[in-house]
Amino acid sequence: DGRHLRLKLKAGNVVWPAIAFGWEGEVPVPGSCVDLVYSLSADRYGPGEGGGALQLGVVDLAPST
Repeated sequence: DGRHLRLKLKAGNVVWPAIAFGWEGEVPVPGSCVDLVYSLSADRYGPGEGGGALQLGVVDLAPST
C-alpha cells in the first residue's frame, strides 16, 4: 500500500538492500547521496524459502550535505 520504502544503497563496490517500514518522509532521488541511520536485519520476505539475506533496516535518512 505504499507505506514501505525499498532501496538499494551503494557503499563503494557493495550494494545493500534496505527497507524503511512505514516511511512517510521524502523519497531520495535515484543516484543521490544520503546520510543513513540503520540496523542490520534478516529479510524475512525476500527471495528464497524464508528469506534470510541481510538487509539494512532504515531508521532515518536525509539528503547528504
